[in-house]
Amino acid sequence: MLQISEAILQAGAAQFTLDTAQLHLLERDGAPDGVVYEGTQGEQTVFLKFMPIEPDQLHITREKVEFVNYLRAGGVRVLAYVPSASGQMVECVEEEGQSWAVTTTLKAPGRHLNYRDPEDFKPTFFQRWGELIGQ
Repeated sequence: MLQISEAILQAGAAQFTLDTAQLHLLERDGAPDGVVYEGTQGEQTVFLKFMPIEPDQLHITREKVEFVNYLRAGGVRVLAYVPSASGQMVECVEEEGQSWAVTTTLKAPGRHLNYRDPEDFKPTFFQRWGELIGQ
């Protein structure tokens, strides 16, 4: 499981004006793509995510976020990214040669699918998924 230092947590939270005292680490079943904290920003529940990156690859994360925002603008119900204090959707924090892309999203209704649970992968799921992709 990936881990970040307190300094990285502080730096990333500061970029999005989040209080680290209000954040708690989410255990994510060994997900290798990043470290996620849940907290609040005003009245909204948010997720603060740290993803390890190569410094020259930050643009890839930014392009992914832009695509999600494009889908959202087109009416697809996807994550809502929250801009940082400087207006960026993705920030970068570094420590001891390790770079982290940092994003914040609003908590969406629903839950994550459990790929181990056949109840999550019924034909109705795939029909709805196809409709969503078609949008």
